[in-house]
Amino acid sequence: MSHEEDKDESAFEEEDVESVWDLGLGEVFSQNDDEEEETEHNGWCGRFRLLDEIARGGMGIVYRARDDRLERDVAIKVIRRDRIDENSAMARFLEEAQIAGQLQHPGIVPIYETGLDERDRPFFVMKLVKGETLTDVLKRRRTVEENLGHLIQIFSSLCQTISFAHARGVIHRDLKPSNIMIGAFGEVQVLDWGFAKLIKNPNQSTPNKQPRNQNSLRTIRSSSGSSESMSGSVLGTPGYMSPEQARGEIDEIDERCDVFALGGILCEILTGAPPHLPESGVHAATIAAKGDMKDAVTRISAADGPREIKELSIWCLEPVVASRPRNAFIVADVVASYIDKLEEDLQGAKIETQAAHHKLIEERKARRLTMALGALVILVLLVSGGLWWNWITARNEDLIEMRTNFEGALRTANLRSQEKSWDAMEEALRRADLILLRDNGPKDLHTKLALTREQLSSHKKAALAKEKASLAQETFAKEIDHIRQLPIDDPNVGRKEYAAAFTTFGIDMEKHSPESAFRRLDPQPPYLRRKILAALDDWAARERQAGGRSASTRNMKAQGPESLWSKLVSTSQLLDTDPWRRRLRSVALENDRKALLELAREKGLEKRNTQSILLLAISLVRENERQEALHVLWLGFVAHPDDFWINHHIAMLASRNRPLGVPLADQRSQADIDMATRHAWIALSLQPGSVFARKHLVIALLRSGETKNAVEVMYEANRVKRQNLDRTLSDIYFQVSAKTELEFLRTAARIHPEHDELWPRLAMANLAAGDFAASIKAAKAGIDLGGLHEGLPATWARALADQGNLEGALKVIDGHKKSIRLSRLRKRIQDLQVLRKMGRPLDTPSLRGSIDRARTLTWNKLANEASNAWLDAIARGRRRGPGRQGSLPPRGTLGPQPRGIERDALASLLWLARQENINSDMQAKLWERALSAASRFLDANEAGLSGSTPFVIQRERSLWLADPRLTECHGPNFPVFLPSEERQRWLNFWQTLAALEG
Repeated sequence: MSHEEDKDESAFEEEDVESVWDLGLGEVFSQNDDEEEETEHNGWCGRFRLLDEIARGGMGIVYRARDDRLERDVAIKVIRRDRIDENSAMARFLEEAQIAGQLQHPGIVPIYETGLDERDRPFFVMKLVKGETLTDVLKRRRTVEENLGHLIQIFSSLCQTISFAHARGVIHRDLKPSNIMIGAFGEVQVLDWGFAKLIKNPNQSTPNKQPRNQNSLRTIRSSSGSSESMSGSVLGTPGYMSPEQARGEIDEIDERCDVFALGGILCEILTGAPPHLPESGVHAATIAAKGDMKDAVTRISAADGPREIKELSIWCLEPVVASRPRNAFIVADVVASYIDKLEEDLQGAKIETQAAHHKLIEERKARRLTMALGALVILVLLVSGGLWWNWITARNEDLIEMRTNFEGALRTANLRSQEKSWDAMEEALRRADLILLRDNGPKDLHTKLALTREQLSSHKKAALAKEKASLAQETFAKEIDHIRQLPIDDPNVGRKEYAAAFTTFGIDMEKHSPESAFRRLDPQPPYLRRKILAALDDWAARERQAGGRSASTRNMKAQGPESLWSKLVSTSQLLDTDPWRRRLRSVALENDRKALLELAREKGLEKRNTQSILLLAISLVRENERQEALHVLWLGFVAHPDDFWINHHIAMLASRNRPLGVPLADQRSQADIDMATRHAWIALSLQPGSVFARKHLVIALLRSGETKNAVEVMYEANRVKRQNLDRTLSDIYFQVSAKTELEFLRTAARIHPEHDELWPRLAMANLAAGDFAASIKAAKAGIDLGGLHEGLPATWARALADQGNLEGALKVIDGHKKSIRLSRLRKRIQDLQVLRKMGRPLDTPSLRGSIDRARTLTWNKLANEASNAWLDAIARGRRRGPGRQGSLPPRGTLGPQPRGIERDALASLLWLARQENINSDMQAKLWERALSAASRFLDANEAGLSGSTPFVIQRERSLWLADPRLTECHGPNFPVFLPSEERQRWLNFWQTLAALEG
């Protein structure tokens, strides 16, 4: 915290205070502040020779310097020494240079260069502006009316500069006369962009013909996502602050805070003082926060100045944000209209003077040629006629001026309508309406205004409707593209998503007939028609596959004309004009596999467009012709190597893991994995934002053993969102072995420990694998990083309980916020405490009771009783039925992911065999019973060699190879007391398990 904060606020003049409370400081601009700063430099700043100090403020010091290379004087701003360690101050200093450097406009001081001085302090070099500030010009006036026209011209130039900044999505937030420099040749430039801010959602009513986002600015804070000020922070000069700015309402601050400041500058030009004046004992910032503008409005109304300019100032100073002009362009437009009117008045005055002079000469000639009596008569006539003529002339001039202003307003409205600047268009129409009301315009102009308003309103309505329709089309195209990337081998995925997307677009395929759906889809743009056609084919394939193989073998007639699948195919046939694809659908409808294969083997298939190739490949996949589908897609890749969809489908087919129930040994070949990896890379490079392309690449890399690369791809900077990470992690769980998943999670946690979503998964995966120490370590790491996932303390407690440390588990639960999940776990652990204290707990007629009895006997080191209890629990689990496989414990046991009973039994028996009080005979008996437990697990999984195996059992088999508790029975370092026959049986067990794993 700097020494300025200790100073009394009353020691400074109101105009010297810069409110920078979001930095935690009260910055004071003073020539005597921080005297050591003057001697900090050695006369050089990079290659620039410092000459003298120009000014200093709370954040930086400005020097005049010499650029010897280009022989010119420049201005250099260096951050102050006491601000260099403040990240927010450093970011604002660098952002000021970046914003001013990117706003290339004659009214903004250009930035030449940035760098670091000899003390590693950042500086930036800018043009040295020679002139005086608007504050100096205003103070030099003897009266507020003096030089008013010139000041309005300066204000007009200021508005043009701020309009440019608003068009680029930047607001200044500290506009005041001292930040406006008038150069030696009359140029007007806006200084000090230190408080400038990039607007997240800039208003689209800007007059730019091109959208803002094509030229949007980027700064060090906007790129890092930290450009937003904290809610309640206040920046700016109190005398010119808008009420929302003074109150620190960050979400309300947009271009209209600069519009308020422009009104404040105009107020000072008209009245000689800013809008907010400090009162006795009340700070100007407090007055500004109240939004009471009565005093300022009274002073402006009483000032001598043009009515239009006074009305503009009062309009800009509206305390309600929505009542002000939307941006600086509207203010500039009003000022420009007033200046144009002044120029027209000046030209009209010159014409009147010339006419009067000519008339006077004629009158003199007439007086010389007439007699005195005639002169008197003529004089009377001239006087009366002159009065009448003056009245007629004045009236005509007023009508001409009114028509000119009215036509100018209508032209502006039409121009803004063409540019789709609707706010500016409405403002021009309101100005035309005010002109007619103020000057009592003729009826024909009222009629013309009504017709113009009706035409422009119709144009606006049509344009907005077109934009809305275009947005709906783009959204629909993105949604169906996203759904097409979903896995094609699971028909339950994508069907509901397609139905919802089409219904949102206005087509309920369940209710609409193919003809009505065709009439709705046919007028769509060509690009959208192609996407819709591909989506309909993909949706139809999923619907046909959803009924199983029996459904896919029926033709359309057998399914009935009203089935959703037949509606989708019929709609595609109506919408598609390609005869080859229509023939392909007909073949698919008739379920003619032979004809489908003939189409796949036709010559010149690669010459067809990508949509035809994809439709054929999807049809082949539906008929379980995977290799033929890959061949067709490969031909498509040769002809269209840069097509995302072809590469995406090749990666999906080549990397698709076995469906549920297919043995683990039926893995894809290494060639398929390499193909999947290669095409997943290509697909991701074509669409870096595709979640599914990234997921397929991650899984393919994991199957290739490239764990580190898989982690980096998943966490590629600024490419993935949290929900996409969670989705990818879930897919990894289902599509790779448990051992591979565990290695991936450990690698990811080591490379990216800051991602808190990893730690609950890693802790639970280690617990499921039986690595209790690693599980506890991961849970602690996640909690230390601030993770709020309730699974972290729960997993920590379960790992302690599995080790027999029940008291430590209860301590962990009691030390964290209570939840239903932790409360249930606490009750389970308390029950285990009771059983453990019983010494020899009674058996209960349930699988859970048997497991609890075996656990407590193991913790009490009763080896014989524990080994019998474990074998009894295994046998009781087998009696649950073949559907349960007898390997997994019931719901409510300690593990968040179920561990097999046989694996826990084997680990417990090996642990008991290592205890000191166990004799050699009991050790041999424990090893024999451990082998019996392992053999029973293998017997329960024999179906995996020839039949289907549930996914959870497949995971359990993989975890046997990853469980660190079982490493001592892997061999070859078996205990010496094991006979050779038993050693061989152990080796055969692990070889068989490895064969099951593949």
